[in-house]
Amino acid sequence: MYIELKHVSYTVQRKKRRLFAGSKEKEMHYHGTGDRHKTRQDNVFCLKDISFKIEEGYMTGIVGVNGAGKTTIFHMLMNMQKNYEGEILLNDKDIKTNYQDMMHIGLISEEHRFIAKKSMLDNATLMGFFYDDYSEEIFKEKMKEFGVPYVREFGSCSRGEKIKFQLAFALSHDSRILLIDEGTAGMDPVFRKDFFKILHYFMEDETHAILMSTHNEEEIKRHMDYVIYLRDGKAERKCNEEYQ
Repeated sequence: MYIELKHVSYTVQRKKRRLFAGSKEKEMHYHGTGDRHKTRQDNVFCLKDISFKIEEGYMTGIVGVNGAGKTTIFHMLMNMQKNYEGEILLNDKDIKTNYQDMMHIGLISEEHRFIAKKSMLDNATLMGFFYDDYSEEIFKEKMKEFGVPYVREFGSCSRGEKIKFQLAFALSHDSRILLIDEGTAGMDPVFRKDFFKILHYFMEDETHAILMSTHNEEEIKRHMDYVIYLRDGKAERKCNEEYQ
């Protein structure tokens, strides 16, 4: 499986938020810097003519400063953001309507929302209804392998445990593309090594692919085949050696 972005552009007017400074209400832009008592003007966030391919058989990293658009691209790839120009193709079909192949994309993200008062097994069961190939047996097996009790309430889990849960769920519904948005941030060093072993094992099937955002230079150098660099709303794809 593969995903290809062809001349994708996206523009949004970022909103202000209101802060209280003493007794007077002030405004400041979400990404503004400096004195918070000053008023910031709205500005426009753009992705401009983005084209790249997430090829099967390869791990691709996506890097850029905070606010460069990495998470926005993940939202597009999961059909959570559809208001863009251009095309995103999943196996040569428009990703907006290719529901069958979408079932084989797994998302691992800090922004992924689950039911805090339900156990991780309950969460997996509820989400599993949306996937034809979901296997509770595989999910339980992976959770045991990762050392996380699947009967624990999701809301009581650490960030690392929540990432392990998402990885276990992704593997339990026959994911062939993994989208990992800052998955290793805050992960304990021991599981970080195991995490990449799992990813490399996943990639032994050359029909699989991974897109992963990270700020960790060492992860990029050691594990990524290609790197997509986002800057000023544009994307540049390089092989790992060129990036270094």
